[in-house]
Amino acid sequence: MTTLLDSWRLLASRSGASLLAAGAIVWATLLPVAAAAAAAAPHGVITRSAVFLVYGVGRVVCHQRPERSFHWGAAPWPVCARCAGVYAGAAIVALLLLAWRLPSMPTVGRARWWLALGASPAVASLAYEWVVGVMPSHVTRMVTGVPLGVALAMLVLAMLGAEAEGLVQRTDEVD
Repeated sequence: MTTLLDSWRLLASRSGASLLAAGAIVWATLLPVAAAAAAAAPHGVITRSAVFLVYGVGRVVCHQRPERSFHWGAAPWPVCARCAGVYAGAAIVALLLLAWRLPSMPTVGRARWWLALGASPAVASLAYEWVVGVMPSHVTRMVTGVPLGVALAMLVLAMLGAEAEGLVQRTDEVD
C-alpha cells in the first residue's frame, strides 16, 4: 500500500511541476498576445472568446488599472505591470526547469525565506509610491515583480516536492 501511495505522490508532484511550468509559460505569453488581439479588435468568435477569457482571469488575479498597465496600442494588458513581472518571473523558472535541471531546490522552509526576499523589491516600490506619492514607471514595477514570481514558483515547486521525480535535486539545507 505504501508503494502505491508513493507512486501516486510521485505522479502528482511530476504532474504538478509540469503543469506549473506549462501554465506559467502559457500565461505569461498570453498577456501581451491578448492585449494585441484586443487592440486589433478581433473579429472571430474564437479570438474574441479567448481575449475575453484571458481578461476575465486577469480580473480575478489583478486590479487591472489601465494607468498601471502596459498597453498594446489602445488596449491595456490583462494585468498590471507588477503582476506581469510576477508571471514573467514564474515563467523564467519554468523555462529554466524545462531547459535544464535546476541544480538545487530549497526546502519549503527555505523557499519561504526566498519568498520574503523576493517580495522585498515589490514592497519597497509600493512603500516608495505611498510615501512619495509618485508611481514608478511600468518597467520599474514589472522588474520589482520578477523576483517575487521567481520566489513564488520556487515555493510551489518545493511544496510539490519536485525533487522527488528528478526535475530538481533537493539541497541538504536544514530549515
